[in-house]
Amino acid sequence: MNWEVYPEGTKADRNMKCYICSSTLRSRGEMDHFPVPKRLGGTKVMPICINCHDDKDRHFVKLDSEESFESAMSLWAKADTQERIILARMYNLILDQGALVSTLLESEE
Repeated sequence: MNWEVYPEGTKADRNMKCYICSSTLRSRGEMDHFPVPKRLGGTKVMPICINCHDDKDRHFVKLDSEESFESAMSLWAKADTQERIILARMYNLILDQGALVSTLLESEE
């Protein structure tokens, strides 16, 4: 994953691009704890537009293995905005199940 991540507390800048849809945030952007959600100890954030942030947090996807995680993340480069929203939500759900959390937290340091 080659995303630009920022330290927790970084404010969204109107010139940043949403990590899901790549649109410029303008005045309607936020920072999202990703790839590790705040509730799991994540300390890095990425810019996200309001629409993608809302959509990402409303999708509920059932995942059953780490293979689902690896498969989903390999699709990111080819995915359109809606697919990236689903992939981002799946990624968080996999982490909720405890898979790879410690490895990803170490890579944030």
